[in-house]
Amino acid sequence: MGFVGSILQQWNVTTGALVTFIIVFFGVSLLRRFLRFIHLFRLCQKIPGPPNYSILYGNIHTLPKDYEGIVKAQFDALKNTKCKMRRFWLGPTEPLISLYDPDLLKEFIKGAPPKTRGFGGGYEHSIPWIGESVLTSNGAKWLRDRRLINGAFRQDVLRNYIPIFNAATDTLLEIIGEHADKGESFDVFQLFSLCLLDIVTKTTMSLDINAQRSKHPYTAATKALAAIWALRNRTPTLWPSIVFRLSQVGKKFFELCDYVHKIDEQIIATRLEALKNTEKSSTSRLDFLDLLLNARDENGQSMNRSEVRENVDAVMFAGHDTGSASASWFLYELCRHPHFQRKIQEEVDTVLTGKSNDNIEFDDLKSLEFLTMCLKESMRLNPAIATLSRRVDRDTEIGDIVIPPGTIVTVPVMLVHRNPLVWDKPLEFIPDRFSHENIKKINMYSYIPFSIGSRNCPGQHFAMMELKILLARIFHRFDMKLSENGPPVKKKYELIIKSEDGIWVEAKRRKVNC
Repeated sequence: MGFVGSILQQWNVTTGALVTFIIVFFGVSLLRRFLRFIHLFRLCQKIPGPPNYSILYGNIHTLPKDYEGIVKAQFDALKNTKCKMRRFWLGPTEPLISLYDPDLLKEFIKGAPPKTRGFGGGYEHSIPWIGESVLTSNGAKWLRDRRLINGAFRQDVLRNYIPIFNAATDTLLEIIGEHADKGESFDVFQLFSLCLLDIVTKTTMSLDINAQRSKHPYTAATKALAAIWALRNRTPTLWPSIVFRLSQVGKKFFELCDYVHKIDEQIIATRLEALKNTEKSSTSRLDFLDLLLNARDENGQSMNRSEVRENVDAVMFAGHDTGSASASWFLYELCRHPHFQRKIQEEVDTVLTGKSNDNIEFDDLKSLEFLTMCLKESMRLNPAIATLSRRVDRDTEIGDIVIPPGTIVTVPVMLVHRNPLVWDKPLEFIPDRFSHENIKKINMYSYIPFSIGSRNCPGQHFAMMELKILLARIFHRFDMKLSENGPPVKKKYELIIKSEDGIWVEAKRRKVNC
């Protein structure tokens, strides 16, 4: 008993010491977190923002539930308080700083802050689909990928995509014509989405899925993946990976990822074999995939197959969803302003005079000056991307406030584009803002439809080219107006800004020679 008692006594002492250590460790950890929060709270409360604060919920929940309500509330706050940034609390301890002022944005972007990753980060939720791509990665990985990808968007490469843009537009015009002949209204977002998916799959992987005329499973898979990603972003209960994986929607997401990745891998394998057996003296006919497979970094190293697939998927997503939104909002604005629509038609008619068909060629693009002004103004008033999000990784000075590491900083693009302290008559559609004379006066940090700084969109010239061709040819063939019987146009935010129930329009054929 004496021996056993001695052992038990030692066990009790050891256990007691261990328990004491655990209590002290967690106590010190909680104290440090508490003191950091007090410092953070006092610091962030110096920034204008909603005055109410809940120890359970913060105050982000006090914003309107609908996207248009959120935009209006923040616009009114900007107009009334003339603030350059605002502070919100995502929860009891998670501050969020929103920047609206172009000078503050310039100062912030200089530090090249990383994209928001980690628990609850929107980009984190896309990783199973598009991986550590140029869209989601940070640091040296992002810099290497960006340098390798830039070559795929050179002008000499882009001009060889013009026939693809026109061919996809041919099909779109046929479909619009069918609706016009039947006197039917239709949702332009759905049509644009399928048309641009045809373009991006062809230019990215030389894949003909004929999304506009057939129900290819790849089309449904990419659209479903984007929808689930958006759902997870706005559903905190799905943020934990284990919860998401076990949920029905999570299982569907990973199932779709496997399908899309399998298609990608098959195409990449086939293309690698073809490149081994084929010598090409010029890259002018190569698609995005070919260019990635041929790209080399400063050490002569290429992307591995996984990196190629991830960046192809990233371009597939970014290349059609944002373009669909931009085209839809442009059509919406031109239907609301028929005098501008007629002016565009006159411009396009002049460009196409004497031609045997209505294809828009590369050299025609520079002549579409007024259409370009309208497109830029539409993207100011209705940007496709709602918010740029970054998580600072070091002490970051913004104005006279030093933001500590880990803080989320967002740039609400629509509010930057509608800032009443920067733009005259910010809610009105005024294409003349972007005339040759006036565009020089615009602060580049007050107009950011393709983001800004080193992490701007590498495919922005691609996007502008395809949109100009698509939209010019539509207005050459048709008069467009909003459907009187369609649902009201109300903005909602998923991964992009779209109309909650679509944008329903009617088309009437114009009398043209080609």
